[in-house]
This record gives sequence, structure tokens and C-alpha cells, in this order.
Amino acid sequence: MKKGFILLLAGLTMTTAACGNFPETQADISNSDTVSIASDSIIGEQKVNTDTTVGEVIANPVFEDFGRLLFPVDRTVTDDMTLGEVSTSRVYTWYNDIQPEKTVEIINTLAENAENGQQIFYPIYSEAEMTADPSKRDTGLFFFKGEPGAKFAVMNAGGGFAYVGAMHDSFPHALEVSKMGYNAFALIYRPDDPYNELAKAIEFIYDHAEELEVDGDYYSLWGGSAGARMAATLGNADNLETLMQRSDIQQAGAVIMQYTGYNASSLTDAPTYACVGTNDGIANYRTMQSRLQVLDSYGIPTEFHAYEGLPHGFGLGTGTVAEGWIYDAVRFWEEQMPDDNIPEHRQLANLQDFLLARTENVHGNDYDLNCDGTWDVFDLCLMRRRYLTQNSNIPGEIKEIPQSYYTSADKQGTLEALYYDTYESMTYDEKSQILNKRAIVYLPYGYSEDKQYDVFYLMHGGWSNETTTLGTPANPSAFKNVMDNAIQNGEIKPMIIVCPTYNNTSSNDSDNFSLALQLNRNYHNELLNDLIPAVESKYSSYAKSTSAEDLKASREHRGFGGFSMGSVATWRTFQNCLDYFKYFMPMSCGTSLDDDTIWKAAKNYDQDDYFVFTMTGTDDFAYSYVNQRVQKMRDSNYFTELTAETNGNFVYRIKDGYSHNGLAASTYTYNGLCWFWN
Repeated sequence: MKKGFILLLAGLTMTTAACGNFPETQADISNSDTVSIASDSIIGEQKVNTDTTVGEVIANPVFEDFGRLLFPVDRTVTDDMTLGEVSTSRVYTWYNDIQPEKTVEIINTLAENAENGQQIFYPIYSEAEMTADPSKRDTGLFFFKGEPGAKFAVMNAGGGFAYVGAMHDSFPHALEVSKMGYNAFALIYRPDDPYNELAKAIEFIYDHAEELEVDGDYYSLWGGSAGARMAATLGNADNLETLMQRSDIQQAGAVIMQYTGYNASSLTDAPTYACVGTNDGIANYRTMQSRLQVLDSYGIPTEFHAYEGLPHGFGLGTGTVAEGWIYDAVRFWEEQMPDDNIPEHRQLANLQDFLLARTENVHGNDYDLNCDGTWDVFDLCLMRRRYLTQNSNIPGEIKEIPQSYYTSADKQGTLEALYYDTYESMTYDEKSQILNKRAIVYLPYGYSEDKQYDVFYLMHGGWSNETTTLGTPANPSAFKNVMDNAIQNGEIKPMIIVCPTYNNTSSNDSDNFSLALQLNRNYHNELLNDLIPAVESKYSSYAKSTSAEDLKASREHRGFGGFSMGSVATWRTFQNCLDYFKYFMPMSCGTSLDDDTIWKAAKNYDQDDYFVFTMTGTDDFAYSYVNQRVQKMRDSNYFTELTAETNGNFVYRIKDGYSHNGLAASTYTYNGLCWFWN
């Protein structure tokens, strides 16, 4: 048996409920029995908080007629109770460390997913079955969607077979597992028929795997307390077949159990992970430990964790010695499945970014790459090395923008005009002339202050201004539609795009080529001191604040690019602002620059600390200039070209037949953003 150090849960020593008859009919995911999400929901504008009442949540149109199932239907929960008041041990008997903030996060997440068109709830019974037995309307599956085609997990809350404590004992688990890329379902069951309803739920998911976009192999069953009994019972191959009366549904790949006194064991039990607290007055940790020792003796993979001093029902264990156990449990589940079944962002190629985005994830053995028992900077160094040795997903050629992308998307982002004060470029240091300038800001569909977004600063070319690329809020450009469609279709990660201008005192400054070059040479002052603080103080980026320290710390989530004269601005940004940006997209730069001086800005960085994606066309007058620059990059000590055979920090792509025009600028930008942060 593996000896763990992460976390534990314990279960109720309750008598198991009798198994009823398995249902004769199956709900159909594609018929009218399923729940569709109202397109006119207002949840995006009305985020809930701890003062929001239960009644307000239930009445929200995105939850249709199933909002009541978010809360225990077998407990006294009144409409006037706030989410802070309902998140207590008074409602969730036998549970501890209930966090109202998690309740709020769960409800807002489900609501946002529904608002974005995702079906978040599935009845497991048909309409005919529910009409014949109205109590069956108190059941169903809440869906926390992960990556399409990823494996699924079914979470079963406890409650002593008296009620279903989902908000503390299955919803949080489902949410966290979905963040790791897996598809997670939280089952709301009737306490008097729990085993049959878990069987019904598994059957429903299995039979509709294609429509749900889940992989039915190596699924996992999770449960705390009474829910752990359900998971262990249905995780047994013999029980599964008996309850379902069919042999085509495979056994679970893993069972994840928390705080239960369940002690039955069999040679046909599934691999089992279990955790419990040593101060559990309901489920003695030794009972769970003894069961796993028996399974271990049968050759069944097991892992056990007992957490010192913890009581019953600690859920995710946030803020306790058990915090992080769920990542250890997912790792155990992953050990039971083939490597190619693990979601992409759980692979080492993306592990560094995954960690940086989820700094609480420091407890899992996945990240102890030097096997010294701790998670530290040495592991990050190994992650970086492994990341650099992976094959790149940068496309081999520049793809054209689909014609359909120029039409309005179903899910449209918004444009805003951002005004900010700066100083005249040539005398910036003197601060003698104040200018009020405008930038056009693109916010993706579903933008929320509760999320963090990468920010891409996109500079225009000559004879242009801040409105050239995306238009204005009143008159958006066709390229704004391209961004909407690409984000809607998952090609581009939802991000903030900022279109500024290097123009100075006049909108015609870019008409003068030599003046535009001078303005670009000085633009970094405005960019660093005025524009970035204005943008990232108003909009939700990865920067904790607009202090220089915090902006530098978030540089991996910031990029800069531009076409033609905007490409000149990009290289100047590389020269002067490398501390603040990691990604650069210079496109068709039509002039020579003091390359060596620019690149030496990188002397204090490793090559993997910055990335350049440069593009041009064969019929572009800038083609020869770009080729010359790329050759100098290849000959320098600062760049290594990324190819199918070698790793590196810059990519060069050429589009056959493309010249120096707006189509080229749009196409290159679309291609670059399809890769950046994706």
C-alpha cells in the first residue's frame, strides 16, 4: 500500500440502503426531457455573493426549474436565507469547514457556464418516469465540463442517507476536477434509493458519452461519507453488473473515498484512494485503513491518507493540513489510466504554465520532478527544461482566415474606448505637454472581473491610428468579427486586446514616415508609464497591481505586436520593455533597425524567457528586410529558431502571394493569436 502525506476524509458508519429495481427506461439526452439554457439570462450582470439569498439564486432564469437542487431538498432551507447563512453546519449536518466563498464560486461558475451556452444540468429520468413518480424530479446530474473527450468523474455527496450535502461534499470536488481538464458530474440523488440512482447516472453518462463529449473508459467514482459508500459499492464490478443488469459498462478505473466506515472488500473492487481525519468521531480512520490493507493484499492498487486532528466532513480541506489532497487523488486516478488518456494541460509540456496559473497546487507528487519530497525552484527549472524539449504546436504554415469569420459571431466581445493622460513623446522626460489619448480595448465574450486575462497590445502601421484594426465601439471593424469567431470556436484563448497609437499631437503623425520612426523610438515611455497602468488597473489581467514589480512578475501574460510601422514599435518594445513582455509579434517590418542593440536587451534573460513570432509575405516589399533580420537572428546568440527538429524561441513564417496590405495584417495577427497562450 502506498503511504501518502496529503489528505483525508472519513465516512459515516451507516447501514446501507436496500437496492431497488433498476429502471426500465432511460432518459434521452437529445429529446425534450433535457434542460436547455435560456439565452436571455442576466446572470452575467448579476454575480451572486454571500449576501445573495437562496430564493434569488433559484429564481435566476439560467437555473430554470432545477435551481432548488443546488441546495438540500431534505433539509430546512428557506428562500430568505443568504448564501452565507446556508453555508453552515446547521444546514449541512456532520460537515465542517464549510466556506461560503466556495458556495458563491460554485454558483457563479455554473451560472456563467450556462450563460455561455453550456448545459449544466441533466435529468437522469425520462419525463414519463418523473410524471409517474414526482420524487424523481429531485434527482439529476450537475455538469462541470472539462476538456472535450476527457474522462469523467461522478461525485457523490454524503449526508447520512438523510439528505444530499452537495454544496460542500461534491460540487467543490467537481469544480476542482473540471479545472484540471476532466469532466465532472455531481449527482443529486434521493436518499432512500442512492445506489440505484448512482447506477442510473453512470448508465446515463455512458450511453450519452458522445453527446456529452466524455470518454467512458477509466472513469472515476468519488464520494464522502455516505457518498463514499455509494462510490465503493458501484466501484465493485459485481455490484455494478447486478444493479445495471448489463455487462457493457466497464468498471470504474478508480474510486476516491473520504471519511466513511465502509469495510466491505472483494477481489472485484476498483483501485481505491481514501483519506480521513484522525479526529473523526463518525468514521474511525482505522476502519478505512484496514479495508485498504485488505484490498492491497488482493493486488488492488490503493492509497491511504490520515490527517492529524481533522474531524468528519472537511470537504476540500482548504486551510487545513489536508489542503491539496484532491490533486493527490487525481494523480492516483491518472496512475490507473494510460498516459495518453490524461488531458493535455496535465502533461509535462504544459505543466509550468499550469502551475503558475494555479499556485495553490503545490501538494501533488506530479510536480516533484527531482524526487526530493518538496516542490521548489529546482522542480520549476526541470519543468522549463522539459517544456523546451517538447514539440511545438505552432502551425507549420500561415492559414487563411475562414470567410465565415468576417460575419458576426453568436458570442460577441465588446469594444471600449479607454482615455488616459500621457506626455508629448519628444519631450516626455520634461513632462511639459500633457496629452489625453485614446486606446480601443477589446473584451472577449463573457468577460468577468472574476477571471484573469492575458493582454495583447496591438499597434497599427503607418497612415493609421488606434481605430484601424478593430474599429470603434460604435463602428466595429470586420476584424473584430474575426476575433469573436476565433474565440468562440476555441482557436484563440479569450484575451484582452488593446489597440493604442504612437501618434503624438496629431492623428496624422503616422503619415510622416521619419516622424513615425521617431515616435516609435520614444513610445516605450508612454507604454510603460501610462498605457499599461491605465489598462491593467481598469481591466482584469494577471498583474496584482500596476506597480513595476507586479507588472514585471506578470510579463508571461503580456504580448506586443504590430504590422509595418507597428512592427517597428514591436522591436522597440522588445528593446525597452522586455522586463514587462514575453511575447512579440513583429509583422512585415519594412525598415532596417539597429538589430544588435535591440537584441542585447535580452542579455539578462535566458532564451526561453521571450518568444518572437514574425511573419511576412512573398510579394511584400518588406520581404527582403524581414529575411535579413531573420538571418541576423539565426546568427545571433539571443535566438534559436523553432523547427520540427529543434526547440527555440522564435518562429518565422512566410505567406505565399501576400503583399503589404490590410489582409496580410489581419491574417498574420489571427495566426499569431491562435498560438499565443494557447
